Amino acid sequence: MEKHSDSAVASWDGESVDRSEKGDLSNATFTSWARYRSSMEWTSPIGALGFRKESPHWGPGVRGNLVLNQAAIPFPHAYWQGQFGSVSIESIWGMLSIDGEGDYRRTHDTRSLYAHRYEWRPLEDLALGVSEVLVMYNQESIASAVPFVPLFIEKGGTVERENNGSIAFDVAWRKANCLLHGEFLIDDMQEPTSLFSNKYWGNRWASNLGVVWSQATNGRDSWTVGSLEWTHIEPWVYTHFAPRTAQPEHMGRPIGNPDGPNSQSIRVQVERRRPEYGVGLGARAFWKGVDPGSSVQDTVGSRSLRGKEFLAGVDAPEWIPEVEAWKRLRLATIHGLATWERDGATVRLRMQTAI
Repeated sequence: MEKHSDSAVASWDGESVDRSEKGDLSNATFTSWARYRSSMEWTSPIGALGFRKESPHWGPGVRGNLVLNQAAIPFPHAYWQGQFGSVSIESIWGMLSIDGEGDYRRTHDTRSLYAHRYEWRPLEDLALGVSEVLVMYNQESIASAVPFVPLFIEKGGTVERENNGSIAFDVAWRKANCLLHGEFLIDDMQEPTSLFSNKYWGNRWASNLGVVWSQATNGRDSWTVGSLEWTHIEPWVYTHFAPRTAQPEHMGRPIGNPDGPNSQSIRVQVERRRPEYGVGLGARAFWKGVDPGSSVQDTVGSRSLRGKEFLAGVDAPEWIPEVEAWKRLRLATIHGLATWERDGATVRLRMQTAI
């Protein structure tokens, strides 16, 4: 249930909501409860099989993860997870909405997501990961749901303009009380030697680097945690040939990094955590381009011979301070987040209950 000072604002998580206005057909003004989160899992000796309506978060990053990010609007998906010694595998099949849900949906077209993640821990303090995503428009691929099928190869067997794929490689290394992590995503490339060239729009990549530091204070129940993270996303990443087709997005928001293509972000945060409460202070420097290729909704069209320019005409970043706090009560947890952006301040309060 939500209340907003601006009746036109989106819901806190971005999903479509129904609002009833007091008048001839209603005795009160309220926001619909018609949303849910769920998770159901069956575990066996060969892995865990389940269903979720949530936003998966793949990779070692904190906020800037590139393939699947917790900032995406939650979507329904089935999954399988398996652990084989030092190797873990997760595979999901989900449905992404092109234009909303219920009365907000205007088409019967479908957008399906297939994704695999492979993670190997060769050492106790080292993890290496590979994440693959394949989005298909108005078609399905039985083989792509199999965890061991390489999606970047399976993609070539389907209609090119009705699918969209990417692959990312990541590493996390722990040293003392620090965790160093990095992720590199390839959305598309003309050929390997020109990947970092701006002469062709098809060289589409993104990267994320960060460090997390933690220190126990006043015993093991109290922690001070600091993080620094940098994200770089080239123009045209997450885009596709035709609008409202195989973009890796759900209800208008990328399933990967929420900043979208042609963007850069540097974020720093310090938190104090205890079992019963937590408080954090942070700031983010954010650059966002405005040229074609800066929105996940932009279409490639006939730009195959054109170049691209990262953050063309953008010099100074937007500075976004953040304050976050949460408090755990007996049967509920209250969480608050305040951000100050260029167009005004936003305050979000959320309460979760356990019965």
